[in-house]
Amino acid sequence: MNEREWLQSANQFVNTIARGAAVFCIAALAACGEPAQEPVENVETAPSLIERPTLPAIWETSIGSGEFLDLAFVSSGGGRLYIAGLTADGDLSIYDLDGAPIAQSRDSLDVSKIAAGAPLLGPSTAIAPGLSENGDLYALVIDLSVGGVGEILVDAGGGYTAICAGDMSDDALPMALGRSDEVLVGALRIDGDTATFERQESYDLDGVVTTCAWNSDQGLAAAGDRVFRIADGAVEIALTAPASPLSLELGMTEAASVAVWTDEEGDVLVANVAEPTPEPKRFGVAPGMSVGAPDPVAVIAIQSGRFGPDYEAGVVAATGLYADGAPRITYVDLASLIDAPD
Repeated sequence: MNEREWLQSANQFVNTIARGAAVFCIAALAACGEPAQEPVENVETAPSLIERPTLPAIWETSIGSGEFLDLAFVSSGGGRLYIAGLTADGDLSIYDLDGAPIAQSRDSLDVSKIAAGAPLLGPSTAIAPGLSENGDLYALVIDLSVGGVGEILVDAGGGYTAICAGDMSDDALPMALGRSDEVLVGALRIDGDTATFERQESYDLDGVVTTCAWNSDQGLAAAGDRVFRIADGAVEIALTAPASPLSLELGMTEAASVAVWTDEEGDVLVANVAEPTPEPKRFGVAPGMSVGAPDPVAVIAIQSGRFGPDYEAGVVAATGLYADGAPRITYVDLASLIDAPD
């Protein structure tokens, strides 16, 4: 749908920066070449008048059945990309990039978290791992041909607090499970009505792992109080987050390799993990003429790669609180997130 390209504004960052510079000069006249003023006592001022920059929303899904707790991109054997949204009631809805509903669970699922899904057994079936409130692992089987979703309980222990998955390889879905002080790395396999998790290695971490992300080009990242990067069996602290990440993702374009997450303030934070000491940038999402935007943002999902003229570098899916109260998922171009100025 190429008409969506004109919904993106190239000038909103410039306007925001100009306003920020003007406010800074008003607040600090001496730094802008004006005489210093005597301090005025007992005057209450706003903590900040500088608006955070925003990312332009491109499109959105139809209205969901309830508030979305988690999001994950799912790819089919036919090469199509979809977004899966899990509601607080355990309903899983699958939408295409045009926002149309494709599949939905007929009964409430036991999972409260989901990870990225991959093709399984043909062009119209996909598998996605999920976690229950108790931290049990489930395999979600999505049949796009009939629009249905089923779940299989996996015997992999319990008490997990984070889940993420990579790209399908050798009929197995690489994935990681996080819990107190460790991250388990392995593969999820499906054989008929049975699903198994094959544990391959584990990493010790300080604190409870609350979220993780996996990208085949960037590796594995896990977060609790801080964001970690794990590679070649060694744990490396890539950056210290200003606040505990709530929803962590990895994204990559030719320009940069980034970690992206949401925080308790409802903003989207971005950090270039290739830098020695990355400084996170903070953003919101701006609505378009016919597209809503969540504010605050609660959950995100990222898929790198070109997906038509609307998404040159990849897709960011975001959801949260909408002004009209209608739950849905908003799409943003990954390039606008990575290339945005400070």
